[in-house]
Amino acid sequence: MVVGDRWGALGTTALAGAPGCAPVLISDSYLQRATAANLERAGHTGARLLTTQDAPPDRIDVLIVRVPKSLALLEDQLHRVRPALHARARWSSARAWSRRSTPPP
Repeated sequence: MVVGDRWGALGTTALAGAPGCAPVLISDSYLQRATAANLERAGHTGARLLTTQDAPPDRIDVLIVRVPKSLALLEDQLHRVRPALHARARWSSARAWSRRSTPPP
């Protein structure tokens, strides 16, 4: 599952290493158009695109979260997916940065 993906960058990267995987991507409904187009261009089918208003899946084995600038948004996203995570679930996060912020090391 990928949360907060912008333009499909995280989703397509995750799919590149997992052939046959059908991930769930949760993002803003407007950004889903770009995400869907990028996934299609990359040849990935079967991804489920959900909006932030949709309920997450019942079980999440792998979670990738794009860390937003807003702490409140991050807390809301994590509270929504927490019930679906289990003890053996794997997760990772990605932080976005702009020209004005310091790039990651």
